[in-house]
Amino acid sequence: HDAICGENVTMVTPQPEHATQRLGHDEGPYSMNDPHGHGRGEGALCSVTSTENYPFFRFQRHHVPHGTKPLFCSDCGKRFSRRLDLIRHRAVHTGEKPVICNLCGNSFVNKTTLRVHMRIHTGEKPYMCSLCGKGFTQNGSLTIHLRTHSGEKPYSCSHCGASFNNPSNLRRHMVTHPEQAGTGEKPFPCPRCDKRFNDSGNMRKHMLIHSGERPHLCPDCVPL
Repeated sequence: HDAICGENVTMVTPQPEHATQRLGHDEGPYSMNDPHGHGRGEGALCSVTSTENYPFFRFQRHHVPHGTKPLFCSDCGKRFSRRLDLIRHRAVHTGEKPVICNLCGNSFVNKTTLRVHMRIHTGEKPYMCSLCGKGFTQNGSLTIHLRTHSGEKPYSCSHCGASFNNPSNLRRHMVTHPEQAGTGEKPFPCPRCDKRFNDSGNMRKHMLIHSGERPHLCPDCVPL
């Protein structure tokens, strides 16, 4: 029984074929004498870094292999190097939000998003602009803010070429191009992941998954 993937595998001899299938790629730049990492045999040898004697479960964390992402989401095609990252990503599609804020009851897809959300309650703003001292709850917000100092405008309109320093300004601009409706284009990219949208409203709803923001709060029933 493989403790990593749960599949029943006969352990009379090492099973490199099974380990390769589990990772989702060819054997590539490494060899494995103990692919299941049970401490028997010599472990795994990385030919990229010459790291030897890795039990296989540690070898997986070492690389899978270097620079590759063998796991992918069947819904959107986004690829991952770690199974845990894929599981967390799947919640975006399933709508599952198992992590609950104990202050307001709002739910989130993972603990990382909850930690960002908690800054709404604590007022913590750990990301500071080195130029003006303004603080932000998220690094992404700081990145967008810094463009007001640098003049960088990486978001361009696909219809007229106008450029903007953040996706919100691009979304507001896109409503001036009604001809985009019904064309199948998705001009609204999420700045946090690879997903794109053809409607600015759907884009804004999607962004709440990343930010944990609650734009429509009732002051009478939801503690701030």
